[in-house]
Amino acid sequence: MIEVVKDKMMQECTTSPFMLAMTCVTLEDMGSQRIYTKTQLYGNFFKTVLARSKFKYGWTEELKDLVEEQLLKIAYDGLLNNQTNYEEGDLKKYSDEVTKCGLMTPKDKSIVMAEKQYAFIHKTIQEALAALYFVKTYTVNANSVETLHKMSDMTILFVCGMLSSHKRLAELNDVFDTVIKERMQKERKAGFYYIFHGDSSHWFFNCLLETETTEGLEIDSCMELFSSHEVYFDLDSCTPCIQGMLHTFSQTDHTKLVAGLPSLSCIGVDVKLLKDVSLETGEKQQDSDLYINNTLLKAMKSISLTDVNSDELDVIQYVLQQVETLQLERVKLGHETLERIMRINENNGGMKNLVLFRIVLDEGSAKLNAPFCYFCPST
Repeated sequence: MIEVVKDKMMQECTTSPFMLAMTCVTLEDMGSQRIYTKTQLYGNFFKTVLARSKFKYGWTEELKDLVEEQLLKIAYDGLLNNQTNYEEGDLKKYSDEVTKCGLMTPKDKSIVMAEKQYAFIHKTIQEALAALYFVKTYTVNANSVETLHKMSDMTILFVCGMLSSHKRLAELNDVFDTVIKERMQKERKAGFYYIFHGDSSHWFFNCLLETETTEGLEIDSCMELFSSHEVYFDLDSCTPCIQGMLHTFSQTDHTKLVAGLPSLSCIGVDVKLLKDVSLETGEKQQDSDLYINNTLLKAMKSISLTDVNSDELDVIQYVLQQVETLQLERVKLGHETLERIMRINENNGGMKNLVLFRIVLDEGSAKLNAPFCYFCPST
């Protein structure tokens, strides 16, 4: 368990009590087998829960299969109808076992409830089951794409993972070229140059991460939407997004992509550069104070550091020589450190802009000790 959770791919899946519990239940039956995608995690969790219920209640294999089919149908219909709670009477057309297997739970009864209600134990459980129903029941075509447009981002992410695992490449390409691209286009019309976490473009990278391989994947129409933008990654929350971006060019890396940068660091990447630099041999993950995936480093255009100490700037000095823009925010700098940063800026042909926000300097530099300071020297 410890070795699996060390994997950065799994750390996002253990940030909530529910997902941590789900991971533990799954790994208890799987042993040391590694899980690299959410689709794999949820799929194995379903199998584990149903297998345990079969053993506990003495189900036949046929009954277990029936319960699975009914759960998929309940989740799918509920998702399309924006329904998360199910009245007991509506579930009577299904077998009693659907509410006993561990994937649905009774809701606390209240005055406004006419009768007992049930819900899936987590919204993402409903979304994953609905995605599985869609993949088992439909082929992605012009008609079924309309149904996909009604689904949540998380459901589409699961659909991508399941289509990839079933080697249905043509259908997967259709999903990227229609549903995913159109959601990205809607946000790009807003005209913002910088793309941050929470944007549909970061969701696109997460969908890519669910695919077992990018070989044969046609995503050029989606990638072209980045041509005039700089994508920003918050290192505290964007590891899956970065993994997906590198996966775009088959740079699969299940290790920690960035190590040693202060918390709250944010990097800006020019996605157009990735195609060229991904062809070069990247450095392997090293146990060191600072490591940045080589492909990622060469595509970086800017870096924002918050609450960084002067000592930490020594550790990341070579990063400053790679990027075009350095932004420091809420940093206490000594006069010598500031002078060193400015010398790097003046002497190095890379970094062109230095942006300082809410900088507090030691005595001797009072002229820059202001709530806000913007410094952009010419090169």
